[in-house]
Amino acid sequence: ILVCGIDKDETRNYGGSSSSNDGMTDMIMYVNFNVKEKKINMLQIPRDTYVGEEYKTGGTGKINAVALRNEGGIADLAKLISEQYKLPIDYYVTIDMQSLREIVDLFGGIEVYVPEYMEYDGSILYPGLQTMDGNAVEFFVRNRKTYAQGDIKRLDMQRYFYQGLFARIRTATVWDIAKLTPVALKYVTTDMPGDVLVSVGVSFLQ
Repeated sequence: ILVCGIDKDETRNYGGSSSSNDGMTDMIMYVNFNVKEKKINMLQIPRDTYVGEEYKTGGTGKINAVALRNEGGIADLAKLISEQYKLPIDYYVTIDMQSLREIVDLFGGIEVYVPEYMEYDGSILYPGLQTMDGNAVEFFVRNRKTYAQGDIKRLDMQRYFYQGLFARIRTATVWDIAKLTPVALKYVTTDMPGDVLVSVGVSFLQ
């Protein structure tokens, strides 16, 4: 499954006009469900990965512009990844990154390990295990300005968030799922049929 976070922000002109609310796929993950062995393998693909000239990228050559700049959208991005990485993709899921704060706050915060001190533009995080609200999580997963390694270091930090998120999801109650459902309907799109979606969800909880 190709999982992409769409960075939609009306203040940033991604789509060619000032009123555009289109965004780039700044978070790209290839997720493989091994249902038989109850394992999940995840491959993070850096947003600045160079993909060549076969697909339109608005002149950047970067993978995060492929879905936005080509008529096939996410389908073209999936095709590129299948071709260049030789990885089969059955389905895609896109998540509007605007939902991140909302999801975290609906969970009542998420416990995340912070490996080092971070400070940028008024936001501060201290090292250690802490429960973050939506605003803190957004800073944690988006920050790249303070690292010499830029986006590569940000991917490392995001893995700490995924660990905390998955741990929280596995403790989710029926009420938690009920609260999250409207958010999912608003911010998540997928080409997975309903029965497959349910099957994948059950596998994930196992």
